[in-house]
Amino acid sequence: MKIKQVKTTLLSLPLKRELATSIHRVSRVETVLVEVVTESGLEGFGLVFAFTRGQARAMKAMVEDLAQGIVGEEAVFVEKIWEKMWKRINFVGWSGLAVMAMCPIDVALWDIVGKAAKMPLYKIFGGYRDKLLLYQSEGQWLSYSKEDLIAEAREFVDQGFKAIKVRIGKPTLQEDLDRVEAVRKAVGDRILLCADANQGFTVNHAIELGKRLADYNLYWYEEPVPVNDLEGSARIAEAVEIPLASGETVYTRDGILHMLRQRAADILMPDLARMGGITEWRKAAALIDSFHVPVSPHIFTEFTAHAAAAAPQVIITEYMPWFDELVVDPFKIEEGYLVLPEEPGLGLVLNPRAVEKYAVRE
Repeated sequence: MKIKQVKTTLLSLPLKRELATSIHRVSRVETVLVEVVTESGLEGFGLVFAFTRGQARAMKAMVEDLAQGIVGEEAVFVEKIWEKMWKRINFVGWSGLAVMAMCPIDVALWDIVGKAAKMPLYKIFGGYRDKLLLYQSEGQWLSYSKEDLIAEAREFVDQGFKAIKVRIGKPTLQEDLDRVEAVRKAVGDRILLCADANQGFTVNHAIELGKRLADYNLYWYEEPVPVNDLEGSARIAEAVEIPLASGETVYTRDGILHMLRQRAADILMPDLARMGGITEWRKAAALIDSFHVPVSPHIFTEFTAHAAAAAPQVIITEYMPWFDELVVDPFKIEEGYLVLPEEPGLGLVLNPRAVEKYAVRE
């Protein structure tokens, strides 16, 4: 079952509401859709995204370059193909968009593997659970007023979510405290509440705020400082009672290993794209487990779900339904849990009308 073709399509997906964090303001998710076609007719798909059109174009070009080296390979030899792509990007470096471009190809290949075996991927990976606890992450942005935060948080609870993430990073410490307090009061003590600074603080500010946030029974305190400041992150983790979550912007298990050795976080958040796909994500998760550290996957809910469902160390999964419209039947969400599908592969079917609607004409 050899690879016949790798198709790429640039999509521009509008967000329901502008995304604002301590470092980004985004109204559209610029996405590269990748479809791998085999000689037998089986197909799989994956995607990767960026926050600017130029970055997405660069990713698309890198995917197309990688594709040149894998056409003709056996599609189910996923490890071999991952290694081949890894060697191909050696000259430009084993991080950044080169690694991210590997992700959608790798995901598409696993989709094909599952379809060929006529099994959902989470069962092929060994299966540990058939549903995943989610935290609602699409919202609670820094641009929201307190009234917006409160109304949306209550809406999330009414939808059945048992965990919510609020963004912090306002100009003053007191503003962040007020926002977290408002959401905590709105949802009560039974809802798990996370606070994400998106790497926007200094170490001293992060420690001061983190100590005061302890009054609000947070599930975790996420990425207060830039992820490359491992020593600073370790200082915060040591000084603050709230578990520190980080790792979404490090690349491959090598980046994860550096964080583990520095004890830079209490919870690690490997990102599917920055791992280079499912193949490396599973290896990173196993590495994290060997250090007895819990895992929470970053974004890519649809594509990480199967690997997460087979990983005992996963405690909760991010719910960010940016790509729901691209598939015919998105995964079912019941009482705050994602229910794994029984259909083969990813269990998702592309919606051609949506792909056509959001395709960028160049």
